[in-house]
Amino acid sequence: MHICDIAPFGVYPPRGGGHSRIHSLNLQASQRGHTVFLFSQGIRKFELEFPLKSWTTQINEGYTEYRYVSMLSLAAAFFTGSAGAPPLFAGDVLGIMRPSILRREVLKSDVVKVEHPWQVDYVKSIAGDLPVVVVEANVECDLLQQTLNRRVAYSEYLYRKAVDKEQSALSLADAVVVTSSQDKETIKQEFDIKGEVHVIPNGVDVSLIHPVSTPERQREKERLGFSSRKVVLFTGSGHPPNREAVQHIVKMARELPDVLFVVAGRVGDFFTSKRNVLFTGYVEDITPFLGAADIAVNPVTSGSGTNLKMLEYMAAGLPVVSTVTGVRGLQVEPGVHALIRDLGEFSSAFSTILEDDDLRETLSKNGRTLVEETYDWKKIGGRELDILHQLMRS
Repeated sequence: MHICDIAPFGVYPPRGGGHSRIHSLNLQASQRGHTVFLFSQGIRKFELEFPLKSWTTQINEGYTEYRYVSMLSLAAAFFTGSAGAPPLFAGDVLGIMRPSILRREVLKSDVVKVEHPWQVDYVKSIAGDLPVVVVEANVECDLLQQTLNRRVAYSEYLYRKAVDKEQSALSLADAVVVTSSQDKETIKQEFDIKGEVHVIPNGVDVSLIHPVSTPERQREKERLGFSSRKVVLFTGSGHPPNREAVQHIVKMARELPDVLFVVAGRVGDFFTSKRNVLFTGYVEDITPFLGAADIAVNPVTSGSGTNLKMLEYMAAGLPVVSTVTGVRGLQVEPGVHALIRDLGEFSSAFSTILEDDDLRETLSKNGRTLVEETYDWKKIGGRELDILHQLMRS
């Protein structure tokens, strides 16, 4: 099977949850003998160099990313990003520029995936009778209501455009993929949808992330300079819900001065380290920090979709304290796989976990078992391929 996947942002190398989902599923397909051509649009800050040019990355024998770069794409992304909105006009740019490589690869494919709603109108216009799947990693307009910068003069215009584009994409799609049954119910209530809606959850590579022993954890702490301190870990990109969560972590840290709170990922770029709060910024490999942590935390109170960080925490065998929002869409049972608490109860939950060896062990084992059985990318990748095959046959 030849799959053409189209994304409104650069994917490889993955530097956030959205990138990781796209890359992991494409990797699974290519490792099973399928051919994946990923057409991604735009450029990330760390990739920016002049003169601007498009490029190709051969990820493995069957998986290629073509990065389409143009001044118009950058200008459109800057216009929407300045208001805290996603690249709503990525498809409009394609309609103006009409890159020949995209048309060629779409028409060579057996099935087309479009990540997010923003490029669907254009893709459908060139896909002919090919089945087109829209991947709704979030209920986009619900998320935008939470993250849009209302102080920007044209923010309401962007919101109206987003609603129109999401509705158009979902009505045109031959099938829709969401990350949870919760999101499935939401989009069916809010939008007119033609195709069937499938749940393909987020996942984690359980072969790369695994629990460590107590001596291994101590060695990681020493290597990272954490010595013998108890470590509470939060990971995240610069996504607004993550920035909001860090503000809660800073408050918690004041209540527990002997605990080191480590915030790993680009969300730290928005903050300055405190006495017992360390911001690492972007890290190439999260596994050493997972290995050094005693507890993982997820105090998010907004957002959409599901949190990949939760799956990484549980794959590492870490006991987790989360809000209800932090486990939305996941099959996490309170007290079985994680402690689910209101923000004001997090500090006491940390103390409970640190003092109760049996509870720590129970949460660790149950969380790891859950991701092995339900959220392993290998199993999830197989389910997505089944859906794509079904669409081809129909």
